[in-house]
Amino acid sequence: MKKVFSAVLLAGCLSMFTSILCAQVRIASVFTDGMVLQQSSAAPVWGHAKPGTEVIVTGSWDGVECKTAAGKDSV
Repeated sequence: MKKVFSAVLLAGCLSMFTSILCAQVRIASVFTDGMVLQQSSAAPVWGHAKPGTEVIVTGSWDGVECKTAAGKDSV
């Protein structure tokens, strides 16, 4: 019983810790499930995040990662 309690306590602590580390990044509402973008074209993507938060966007067609950081205007 003590091992089960310890495991549950550890899992709870880890889940709280990871939620603290997760950034609150929100993509603009214009981007929805099932949205189609022109393949291999420059497609601007925007949203909201705390200034300085690293944001990584990956296109499904080529797997290339585009990295940036949220600016002072959080976009």
